[in-house]
Amino acid sequence: MTSTTDRTTAYLDDLARMLGTLDPLERADVLDGVRDHVSSALGDLGREPSDADLDRIFADLGSPGDVAAAALADRAGSMLPPSGQRPALSHAWVPPVATGLIFLGAAFGFLVLPVALLLAGLVLLWISPLWSAAEKVVGTILPVLGLGGFALSGLLLFHVEAGDSTGGVTPLGYLLIAAALAGLATLVLVAVRGGRRARRWGDPAPEVG
Repeated sequence: MTSTTDRTTAYLDDLARMLGTLDPLERADVLDGVRDHVSSALGDLGREPSDADLDRIFADLGSPGDVAAAALADRAGSMLPPSGQRPALSHAWVPPVATGLIFLGAAFGFLVLPVALLLAGLVLLWISPLWSAAEKVVGTILPVLGLGGFALSGLLLFHVEAGDSTGGVTPLGYLLIAAALAGLATLVLVAVRGGRRARRWGDPAPEVG
C-alpha cells in the first residue's frame, strides 16, 4: 500500500501545483474530487491493488495536466456569460465602487451614512457576476469584521498610564490592527480579481485626458 499512497500523493502534488492559479477553496474541491475518485476505484477492487490497477486508475483520470486544464477551463467558463453578451454589473467600475463602499462603510460603520454605504457595497459585491461565491463570502466577512472591529474598538487600541505621556499598544490593539490589515488586503485582492475579470469581458479602457 506504500506504493499506492506514494503514487497517489505524487499525482495530487503535481495536480496541486498546476492548479496554483485557482482559489484555495476551489483547488481543494478539485483535489478532494480526485482523491475520492481514486479511493472509490481502489475500494471497488476488493483486494490489494497492483501496479497495473494503479496504472489503469490514473489512466482513467488522465494526467495531472489534463485534469488541471479541464478544471481551469471549467472555472473560467463559469465566470463567462453563456450567451457571449456582457451581463449586468460586470463592468470595470464595479470592483472599485463595490470595494470602496465596503471600506468606507466598515471603517466608519459607527456613523449612519457609512452603514448605508456598506450595505450598498455588499449588495453590489453579491449580485455582480465578477466574483465567485467563496470570494464574496471572504470579501464580506474579513473587511466587515476586521475594519469594523478596528473602528468600533478604537478606544481600546491605546491606553496611557497615569502620569505617563506615552501611549502603548495593547495586545488587543495588535490583534485589531492585524484584523484591519487583513480586511484591507482582502478588499484589495477582491478589487484586483474583479477588475481582471471585467477586463476579460472586454470592458473598454477609459479615455485619458
